[in-house]
Order: sequence, then structure tokens, then C-alpha cells
Amino acid sequence: MEYKVGRLLGNKPKEHALSDISDKLLDGDVVRLTSDIIDSAVITSDITIDGQGHTYYVEDAGGAGLILKNNCRVINCNFVIGKKTNGIYARVYNLNVELENCTFKHVSWEDSYPSITSGTYTCDHIICNNVDIDYGILSTKRLSGQNISLGNPACRYFTDIECNVDNKNHTATEIDVGTLTTVGTRLYARGQIKNLICLNTHLDSMGEHILVGDLTLRLDLDSQEDMQWNAIIGVFLLSNTTIERVITPNSSERTIKRHQQCMQAFKVNPKEKNTVININGGEWSIENHWVNQIYRGTINFKNYIDVNEWFFKSEDAVGRWENSKFRYKNTFEATKKEEPKKDKVSSVETKPKTAKEKLDEMIGLAEVKKKVQAYIATNLANKKRKELGMEVEASSLHLIFGGSAGTGKTQVARLLTDILYENGIIKKNLLKEVSAKDMVAKYTGQTSTKTHELIESALGGVLFIDEAYELIPGGDSDTFKKEAITTLVKDMDDYRADLIVIMAGYTAEMEKLLKVNAGLPSRFVNKIHFPDYSEDELIAIAQLQLRQQKQVLTDEAREKLENVIRKAKQNEQVDGNGRWVRNLLQFIRQARDVRIVTQGLLEDTEALNTITLADVEEGITNI
Repeated sequence: MEYKVGRLLGNKPKEHALSDISDKLLDGDVVRLTSDIIDSAVITSDITIDGQGHTYYVEDAGGAGLILKNNCRVINCNFVIGKKTNGIYARVYNLNVELENCTFKHVSWEDSYPSITSGTYTCDHIICNNVDIDYGILSTKRLSGQNISLGNPACRYFTDIECNVDNKNHTATEIDVGTLTTVGTRLYARGQIKNLICLNTHLDSMGEHILVGDLTLRLDLDSQEDMQWNAIIGVFLLSNTTIERVITPNSSERTIKRHQQCMQAFKVNPKEKNTVININGGEWSIENHWVNQIYRGTINFKNYIDVNEWFFKSEDAVGRWENSKFRYKNTFEATKKEEPKKDKVSSVETKPKTAKEKLDEMIGLAEVKKKVQAYIATNLANKKRKELGMEVEASSLHLIFGGSAGTGKTQVARLLTDILYENGIIKKNLLKEVSAKDMVAKYTGQTSTKTHELIESALGGVLFIDEAYELIPGGDSDTFKKEAITTLVKDMDDYRADLIVIMAGYTAEMEKLLKVNAGLPSRFVNKIHFPDYSEDELIAIAQLQLRQQKQVLTDEAREKLENVIRKAKQNEQVDGNGRWVRNLLQFIRQARDVRIVTQGLLEDTEALNTITLADVEEGITNI
């Protein structure tokens, strides 16, 4: 049967044109869009969706535009995707998905999720013909088609082609495509690509082999110059690869000048030294600022001309050539092989730390640890009383975690779950982490079911509701939020012997939440306040994180970092406690990485993990 959905809408698309009929669809049906729509629909039958050139809008946090639970063919459709949502989400293993004349574009890159994904549900075959995907994670056993475009230089995430088998083993996707254009893309694939046009693209056949017919590296794929890097790589060759012909693109004067400033065409850096790369012909005639590099493996050149120099970076990098012309240089010193030293075997085995020990090692939180210890002690004592047949006064096990962002509430919840399980207080070592938004549905009658399902998924363990104050009624969703709280209160009674609930959020807001429903205060009598970190504690957190990351600061850098943290705390500029420290260190590491790339220190092992005063001064400008 054929269905037509959509309406004469003027300038504003209409909601739910497809989801209204999705439960009626049968295998073989065709749905044609007669206008732009906004929708999120679950597709359970093998159907064809013909967009007829219209746009399928997916709202922010809308789940997904199409949630596929059966094979599906989508043609002539343009997807526009909001924040925290997907265009297409395949939710069943081994689906066949066919896309033709489709585009997938994000409204913005803030909180962007993949346009197309299947999560852990690997597809059997994805067919793409004339398809443009700005950011996706295509987990599939096979990928085929013509004229596929993947990735966007403005996106901070890589688009991936991969094959995840049973959510355990990763293998290379079998690929057979005509023209494939990629930027910011990782291809974990074997098979063949007839024409690959790419920039900042990884080729990794995972030990197998990939054949590329024509390879064209085009810096103008980043036409808006979104990639503001000192060194922009054309292609990373990471596994067994054969390139039949390298083609130099026709470039504008502006693009050629950019090549001279920041481009490196090839980087060969496979994991295995027995990897073989073949370049069988063609010519690269644009001079790049950064030389080509090979770190390990054998690279065979045949009938190939390159105006740039190739650097062989180690003894594991071998080059062979036939009827080829280019410059090369060994940039390493041969080392004498020494007999390996025998390490003394220690007779003392290091035991893994318990959750209680990990909690004790957390910086600060003295009162939090004290209250957690009292909570555990009471539960252990009551557990023993029950085992001995003694009377145990009924008491609530549920908790409120109150405090500012970044004070360790989630981390303590995870460790507390481990401690409860290690001491036999809960049946499963399970912490189900959700937010208030996960409990509230969009439509009448769905919230109760959604909340109940979340609670059931946490039975035997702990349900952790972060930012729980979002359940405070207010605005258009008053009814839905009240429904979620009512369901939560009821289920906490029904499952009181098999569930612990922790609600977390800002202290004042959590107190307001407890007043929303008369049943909440009596169920949440255990309250733990997480105070903001002091100056010294923030510095200690920074030092701990740096040690864990094996980063070394110079004396001047350490002094500067500590002064920055103290001044920020005194001026009430620390927004996020430990999270603020983590972000600060990330900006400092980024500044360090820019410096070592600019100075050509990538091969200096010590420089890779050393942070200088200049790195700290540059990094703090971004916080």
C-alpha cells in the first residue's frame, strides 16, 4: 500500500505526519512525503520512504528521526538534525538499510549526535547512492554504493565506518564503493574504493587489505578553513593498503598557499611493522609544508613521482621503489640490539583496590565520607540482624545527594554502589544512571510507562537520577513531571526490598523537589551534602589528575597553575569544581600539543608529556 503524509504547511513544517501511521505500516508499503515534516517515528516493517525532495526535521533531544527495527529504504530525502538526536538509528542487529539521494545535516555542532548510527546494533548491509552524511557512525558488515560523502571539517568528531560484531569484536567492514569523499573520517574497512577523495582520513583495514583506485587529497574540502591546525594530514595509512594512482588536484592559488603553510599529504603509522603499503603510480606535484612520514612497515613505490620529501622515522620503516622519483631521508640513528635484562620477579602481588579504599582516597569530602560510612554501617548491621532472625526496624535506604556541579556526586554514587555490592547489601553491581529528562515523555500517558521501565531496569541495584530537580513541575510539562514523580513514589514502595534510589542535584533545588509530593520526604531521609572544594583541594585534584595522566610540569608551570587556581577560587570564578579543573587541564594540554607540533617535537618523548610555563599561560586564556 502507498501512503502520503504531509500537509500544505506554508513556512512551518507540521509535526508527526509519519509517526501517526507508523503502526499501520506493513512490509512492502511505500510512504511518500508531500511536504517538509518534523517527526520521530519507529519503523517496524520493511518499507520504502520517498521524501520526494522534502526535508525531514528532527527536533532537539528528539530520540531519532527514524528508529529502524526492520529493513528500510529511504530515497530523495533531506534530514536536518537538532541537538542530542539522530537522523536514523538502526535498533536491531543485521538490518539492511538503503539510502539514495539523501543528505544529513546538523543544525549546529553543539551537543551533536551522529546523523546515522546503529549504536551496538551492527547492520548487515548499508547501501548508499548519492548520499551526503556530515557526521555518522556506520557500524555495518558491508558498505556499498556510489557517490558517498562523509564527514565535515567543522565537526569535532570523526565519522566512522566500522564493524562491531556482537558488541565484542571489531573487524574491518567489507567495502565496495565507487566515489567516496571523506573529511575527518576513519575507515576501518577492507575491500575496494574506486575513487577516494579525502582529507584528514584514516585508512585502517585492521590487518586485512584495502584497495584504492584513484586517490586525490584535497585541502579545499576544508574550504571554510574550519580546520585551524598547524599540520593538516591528507591521509593516514594504518594498515595494508594498495593505492593504484595518486592524483594531484587542480587547486586555486589560495589553496596552494595553504598547502605550503600547513599540509602534510601522507602519514604512514601502522601498529604492525609487517604492514605493506603499495603506491603503484601517479604524481603529487604540490609542495607541502610538512614532509611525508613513515614510522613502520614497508612502503613500495612504483611509477610514482612526488615533489615532497619522505622521512623514514625508525628502523621498522622500509622503503622500496621502482621507476619512481622523490627525495627521502632516514631521521633515526640505528641502535645496537642488546640482550634483554631479566627483571626481578616480585613475590608480592598487588591487590586491586576496593571501592571503599577508592572512596577514602578521593580528595576532600570528609563529611561525605563520614556519612557514607554511617550509611554502610547501618545497612551492614541490619543485614546481620536479619540473618540472625532479629527484628529490624524498617528504614529508608534511598538518598539525596545535594551540592554544586563537579563535587563528586556521580563518582561517589558509583563507588557506593560497588561498596553495597561488595558487602552483599544489593544483589547486582548495577548503577543505572539517568536524568530527569529520561523519565518524562512527550505525550500523555507515556511518562508513567517510561519511568516504570527505567526503574525496572535498575532492580537489584541502584537507580541514580542526576539533576533530579528538573522534575519540579513548571511550564508546559507540569502534568508529565508530576506523573513521573507519582510513578517513582509508587514503585519505590512496590520494589522497596529490591531497589535503592539516589537523587542528585543542587542542594536548594533538591529541597524544593521534596516538597512537590508528600511521599518524597519520608522516602528520602538520608541526605548527603557535597561541599564546594577549597583552594588546596582543587590544587590537589589537579595534581592527582596530572599524575594519573603521567604529565610532568616544570617548576614554573606548577607555580603558575597553583596561582591560577587560587586566584580563580578567591574571585569566585571556579564554575564546576573538579569539572572546572579538568577543563582547565585540557586547555593547557591542548596548548602544549600545539607548541610541540609547531616546534617539530613530536618525536621527543619527554616533550610529549611535559607542560611548560608557556603552555599554562596559553591554556588559561580559554578557561
